[in-house]
Amino acid sequence: MTAWQASYAASNSQGFVANRGQWPDQVIARADLPGLRLFVERDALVWVAYQSEGCHGSPKGEERHLEGHAWRSKFLGAQWTGQGLQWTDSLPYTVNILYGNDPKQWGSNIVPVRELRVPDFYPGIDWVLKVGETFKYEFHVRPGADPGRIRMAVEGVRTSKTADGRLVYASSVGNFHEDAPVSWTLNGMESPTKAPVLSKWQKRHGTWGYALDPYPAEALLVIDPRMVGATYSGSQVDNWGYTATYDNAGNMYLGGIAFGPGYPTSMGAFQTAFAPGQPSGGTSHYDIAISKFSANGGQQLYATYLGGSGQEKPSSMVFDENSQSLLVFGRTNSTNFPTTAAAYQRFVSGGYDLLVTRLSTNGGMLASTLLGGTGNEGVNQVGTHYTTSSLHFNYGDDARGEIALTSSGEVLLASNTESSNFPVSTTTGTVQATLVARKTVSSPNFLPTSTNFCSQATLGGGAWMRLMR
Repeated sequence: MTAWQASYAASNSQGFVANRGQWPDQVIARADLPGLRLFVERDALVWVAYQSEGCHGSPKGEERHLEGHAWRSKFLGAQWTGQGLQWTDSLPYTVNILYGNDPKQWGSNIVPVRELRVPDFYPGIDWVLKVGETFKYEFHVRPGADPGRIRMAVEGVRTSKTADGRLVYASSVGNFHEDAPVSWTLNGMESPTKAPVLSKWQKRHGTWGYALDPYPAEALLVIDPRMVGATYSGSQVDNWGYTATYDNAGNMYLGGIAFGPGYPTSMGAFQTAFAPGQPSGGTSHYDIAISKFSANGGQQLYATYLGGSGQEKPSSMVFDENSQSLLVFGRTNSTNFPTTAAAYQRFVSGGYDLLVTRLSTNGGMLASTLLGGTGNEGVNQVGTHYTTSSLHFNYGDDARGEIALTSSGEVLLASNTESSNFPVSTTTGTVQATLVARKTVSSPNFLPTSTNFCSQATLGGGAWMRLMR
């Protein structure tokens, strides 16, 4: 059995999240650690380590960067057939990853687990990955199997072996170390006895494996190196909070944005710039992150990530007691933001458009639409940022907007628009049907159970909207 360990608080563990189409086909699962994102592939581990230079609350007017490094540990000759994968030790909540506008690529209602077993990764050798107070992977070498078949080729980072037998991964964001392997055998079924076996890292033809002393052929072999001294730091992803609400049972919903590196397209060092005063990824992408917690805050009930290839921000949320669903209001500039088939508007019309998404009790997608014209909606940034001439003076000011429900369940929105062709109702009583300033208040109204447009008005520097349910 072989192991990689990275210490972090168990309470921060998301566990292994299965791939349901939200990542490339070769990915089995993903796990997040502080400053390190792990993709489990059919025959490899892809590591994405990153450090942000104070990206949360970065100095105004100063550009910052998220530094990262991706590398792949590929196990040569692995022969898993794709069958018999075992997911055990489930966590008590679900994860939804709703990226892009193709429902086939949405990962919904996924229950994370603490242990993942890949049977016969090599003939007679199982690969076991575990998340708890530590993360580690293990190889279980059954009697008669050959541990010499385990060979690891590392791509994207330099590796070397120290005088004390440790394996060093020299990434651009710090060194990662795996201790010399500690190995033993287990004999017996009911009360197995443990006997140490001398082992060490061995490099051959540019790949890493294990040199082992002889051990009883009838015993289960365990090979267990551990990772120590990693210099990475930070949280699972960079998170900024924007809004919160509650439901009739007292459960809490927290809405913000999250940026973390996605599946890497190449191995090696990378750098992502973000704009002054913006979260990491300000010039790249970030997504809406919604978390539901129990009334006492002691249990997470779901986590949903909502977004596309651009940038999303939530402005406001409200819980609909009649349909027992959560409504999320915000903005997006993603050309592939997830919308549903009956949406009033399925694709972005201009720079940023407004978004309204309805989530189920477990955080899955029920309905989603966009709303906007050829200009920007939901962008409150007149004047010079962080000066008295600007509407964007404090954290979150650029994303102000509100969502509310009428007694009959109609959805009311309040935001702003810069679009001269923002959709406006022609019904009698419209306060203002045309744009009269760069920023105009817009107020659409949608009916209770759909994403059909009902009425719209504009007023001075903002917008009022009515939406259908």
